[in-house]
Amino acid sequence: MVKPLSPEDIGIELPDFVITGINNAIVAKYRGTSFTIKQDELMAEILKVAPANIGRQDIFNNKWLDFENLYRDYGWAIKYDRPGWDENYSAFFEFTPKMKRK
Repeated sequence: MVKPLSPEDIGIELPDFVITGINNAIVAKYRGTSFTIKQDELMAEILKVAPANIGRQDIFNNKWLDFENLYRDYGWAIKYDRPGWDENYSAFFEFTPKMKRK
Protein backbone atom coordinates (compact mmCIF):
# COMPACT_ATOMS: atom_id res chain seq x y z
CA MET A 1 0.00 0.00 0.00
CA VAL A 2 1.36 3.39 -0.99
CA LYS A 3 1.40 6.02 1.77
CA PRO A 4 1.80 9.78 1.61
CA LEU A 5 5.21 11.18 2.43
CA SER A 6 5.69 13.00 5.70
CA PRO A 7 7.96 16.05 6.00
CA GLU A 8 10.46 13.80 7.82
CA ASP A 9 10.55 11.42 4.85
CA ILE A 10 11.68 14.23 2.57
CA GLY A 11 14.30 15.59 4.99
CA ILE A 12 17.02 17.74 3.51
CA GLU A 13 20.52 16.40 3.95
CA LEU A 14 22.91 19.09 5.09
CA PRO A 15 26.55 19.11 4.03
CA ASP A 16 29.12 19.02 6.83
CA PHE A 17 30.22 22.61 6.15
CA VAL A 18 26.66 23.87 6.72
CA ILE A 19 26.44 22.12 10.08
CA THR A 20 29.90 23.41 11.00
CA GLY A 21 28.88 26.98 10.16
CA ILE A 22 25.68 26.69 12.18
CA ASN A 23 27.58 25.18 15.11
CA ASN A 24 30.13 28.01 14.97
CA ALA A 25 27.32 30.58 15.09
CA ILE A 26 25.73 28.82 18.06
CA VAL A 27 29.01 28.76 19.97
CA ALA A 28 29.51 32.47 19.33
CA LYS A 29 26.03 33.39 20.62
CA TYR A 30 25.10 30.83 23.30
CA ARG A 31 25.36 31.97 26.92
CA GLY A 32 23.08 29.43 28.59
CA THR A 33 19.76 30.97 27.61
CA SER A 34 17.77 31.76 24.49
CA PHE A 35 19.50 33.76 21.78
CA THR A 36 18.97 34.89 18.23
CA ILE A 37 21.14 34.62 15.15
CA LYS A 38 20.34 36.86 12.22
CA GLN A 39 20.04 34.99 8.95
CA ASP A 40 22.85 37.07 7.45
CA GLU A 41 25.14 36.23 10.39
CA LEU A 42 24.39 32.55 9.96
CA MET A 43 25.00 32.77 6.24
CA ALA A 44 28.38 34.46 6.85
CA GLU A 45 29.44 31.67 9.23
CA ILE A 46 28.46 28.99 6.72
CA LEU A 47 30.28 30.75 3.87
CA LYS A 48 33.46 31.00 6.00
CA VAL A 49 33.74 27.21 6.00
CA ALA A 50 32.09 26.43 2.64
CA PRO A 51 34.08 25.28 -0.37
CA ALA A 52 35.17 28.15 -2.63
CA ASN A 53 32.65 27.21 -5.32
CA ILE A 54 29.66 27.54 -2.94
CA GLY A 55 27.92 30.90 -2.69
CA ARG A 56 24.95 32.42 -0.94
CA GLN A 57 22.53 31.50 -3.73
CA ASP A 58 23.65 27.85 -3.61
CA ILE A 59 22.72 27.74 0.06
CA PHE A 60 19.26 29.14 -0.65
CA ASN A 61 18.69 26.99 -3.75
CA ASN A 62 19.59 23.80 -1.87
CA LYS A 63 17.45 24.79 1.15
CA TRP A 64 20.41 24.33 3.48
CA LEU A 65 18.99 26.90 5.90
CA ASP A 66 16.09 24.51 6.58
CA PHE A 67 18.01 22.96 9.46
CA GLU A 68 15.50 23.45 12.28
CA ASN A 69 14.25 19.85 12.50
CA LEU A 70 17.76 18.46 12.69
CA TYR A 71 18.71 20.79 15.54
CA ARG A 72 15.39 20.19 17.33
CA ASP A 73 16.37 16.53 17.49
CA TYR A 74 19.53 17.66 19.32
CA GLY A 75 17.85 19.67 22.07
CA TRP A 76 16.98 23.05 20.58
CA ALA A 77 13.62 24.73 20.16
CA ILE A 78 14.02 26.92 17.08
CA LYS A 79 11.77 29.61 15.65
CA TYR A 80 12.40 31.39 12.37
CA ASP A 81 11.06 34.88 11.82
CA ARG A 82 11.28 37.07 8.75
CA PRO A 83 9.69 40.40 8.00
CA GLY A 84 6.33 40.61 6.31
CA TRP A 85 5.77 42.82 3.30
CA ASP A 86 5.11 45.85 5.53
CA GLU A 87 7.87 45.22 8.10
CA ASN A 88 11.52 46.17 8.14
CA TYR A 89 13.89 43.99 10.18
CA SER A 90 16.42 41.25 9.55
CA ALA A 91 15.26 37.65 9.36
CA PHE A 92 16.50 35.64 12.33
CA PHE A 93 16.50 32.28 14.06
CA GLU A 94 15.68 32.12 17.77
CA PHE A 95 17.33 29.22 19.62
CA THR A 96 16.10 28.06 23.02
CA PRO A 97 17.59 25.09 24.86
CA LYS A 98 14.88 22.50 25.52
CA MET A 99 14.31 21.45 29.09
CA LYS A 100 15.90 18.10 29.87
CA ARG A 101 13.64 15.49 31.36
CA LYS A 102 14.71 13.92 34.65
